[in-house]
Amino acid sequence: MKRLISKYNYLSNFIIYIFPTLLYVFNIRNIVFPINYQQDDVRELYISEYIDFSCILDKGDNHPLWTYLIWFLAKINFIELGYVVSSLNIFLLILSIYFIVKFFKEKYDYKVATLISIIFVSSPAVLTYSVSLKQYTLELLFSSYCLYISRTNVTLNKKLNSIYFYLVAIPLIMGSLVNAAVFCLLIFYYLVENKFKIINSKYWLVFFIPVIIYFERILDKVSREAYSSYWENFFITSSVSSELFNKFTFIFNMFFKSYFGFFYKDQLVYLLILVIFAVILYKFKQNLFPKLVFLAFLLLNLLKLYPLGTGRTDIVLFPFILVFVGEVLNFILRKLNISSFYLLTLVVLTAAFLNVDSYYKQEQIDEALQQIQKSLREDITIIIAEEQFPSFDYYGRKVFGSKVVKENNCQVLKPNLDYYVIGRKHISNRKIIDEFFSIYKNSKILILGIELESRGVFRDIEDALYVKKYKLTKSNIYPDGIYLNFYEITN
Repeated sequence: MKRLISKYNYLSNFIIYIFPTLLYVFNIRNIVFPINYQQDDVRELYISEYIDFSCILDKGDNHPLWTYLIWFLAKINFIELGYVVSSLNIFLLILSIYFIVKFFKEKYDYKVATLISIIFVSSPAVLTYSVSLKQYTLELLFSSYCLYISRTNVTLNKKLNSIYFYLVAIPLIMGSLVNAAVFCLLIFYYLVENKFKIINSKYWLVFFIPVIIYFERILDKVSREAYSSYWENFFITSSVSSELFNKFTFIFNMFFKSYFGFFYKDQLVYLLILVIFAVILYKFKQNLFPKLVFLAFLLLNLLKLYPLGTGRTDIVLFPFILVFVGEVLNFILRKLNISSFYLLTLVVLTAAFLNVDSYYKQEQIDEALQQIQKSLREDITIIIAEEQFPSFDYYGRKVFGSKVVKENNCQVLKPNLDYYVIGRKHISNRKIIDEFFSIYKNSKILILGIELESRGVFRDIEDALYVKKYKLTKSNIYPDGIYLNFYEITN
């Protein structure tokens, strides 16, 4: 009998972890490993063009270790680099599932853990960014891990006074410097819980290594004027009170949509805001760590230091928001019997199956590149609109071959084409500057660009060509808004 009970418990534990993993794999089935990744993701692969590691030490923006890792992975020549990086992201997401389920199972019970796991692996933000090439799953993993170790004061004490925690934390912080904020909040929470008893100082010295190295990089990024203007719509700031309220609700609406998109409706924003802040205020010291993290990031947003509502910048907070959802679910489930729990699970699962529409914006550039290769002649000038240059630069090396050129004393690989121009907006109509005079040396011009919801940069270049008496002779339109246009001078 004991053996049967033991086997049943083992099977139950196995199912509670494997079920959300299988559901996640099912949800990404249509978006995983696209033919071509979108250009914003392909930007992460630019590092593969550098031959020497010494040339990339200052690269990587706010995710230096992620960039270094991609450089090393690029040395695996027999596998498509994008697929390797995406597979790593999927693995990191599955680790996050493990810590999320473990936290809710131990903090509450298997019922809350089951429902939370379904919500987690059906989230639009999780699905999109876990198959992409960016570093956001590192943030999700670190948040999930910190949430898990914060579940009791005993585990928190044990981990924060162990060198092993720092050996895990440091690579994750260097992989995405946003994780430094979560780390500092975890330390602050520990100090509050332990009445400011100091953590073993030698471990702090380990943490300060990446902080010292990359502090200037963090400061430079958030103080950059372009940073504030780029994210302007995602900061809760305004001098007009009515506009401030609209911004607040807009950001939270986008926030909830990226988390709960499979059942979320815009009209729910006010209710969910009330629920979130009611849970935060009710027994404030209960689940204090996720509350501190959420309020701290909200403060950073008010100070215009961290944007919210963008989807990708919200991922770091998702595990903590799930705690607020878990609190509500725990309250509801205590009122229900086991049959009602199964019915509720079936309803949530059905809603997920019917409404989860996982999305990844592909930009299939391969066919266009093949066409460019066929069209190569001495009398054709090739212009690549700047939005598509990352894809052209990376995938072009596979189509045209690569050559080594020298840039800023570094050897880099570039597509093996003798001449092409990166077309930018300031080539626009009646504003032709000296930099672009050379494109008119040929009677025929070819432009590769993209046009989706907004006007593509290639249209500005086109306007400039019309001024110079070129006319459109042929336009090839490929899936996902890719254009390959041919122009010829008129007499």
